[in-house]
Amino acid sequence: MINGHFYFIKNSFYENLTDCNLMTNKGNDVERGGRPCHYCFKDIYYYWMIPISSQIKKFHEIYNKKIERRGYCDGIRFGYVNGNERAFLIQNCFPVTENYIDEEYKINNNSISVIVPKKFSNELNGLIRKVIRLYDKGINMPLTCLDKIFYFLKNNNAD
Repeated sequence: MINGHFYFIKNSFYENLTDCNLMTNKGNDVERGGRPCHYCFKDIYYYWMIPISSQIKKFHEIYNKKIERRGYCDGIRFGYVNGNERAFLIQNCFPVTENYIDEEYKINNNSISVIVPKKFSNELNGLIRKVIRLYDKGINMPLTCLDKIFYFLKNNNAD
């Protein structure tokens, strides 16, 4: 597991946490995970996953409304993955352990890891650090139920 790379999450993770406001897997295979893929940031104990979406228009509208209302929006960023604009949904981020990682997202016959530019990766990593700091202070920034997810991860070491 490498910071800044993209991964798919196993279906079993989602199946065990149906009430945590996680984006659902859209893969057709019962065992394997599928879309969305997730940008990965590793802290000391967990891999923090940021789902990405191709629904650019929808998330630009949400982003713009938040900017109008508050003057900022830490929950969504826009970047390019494989030449296509994607919404990086910090607002839907969540921690996982390696047990729940299905596979890395690669292109060219599974030979090249998908990454984003270093500057953008640093921005995403900073936002995840902010999510972690706020959570440690008792503030849950993402829409996901971090308390339930952490409880699950601490009590379920294996898949």
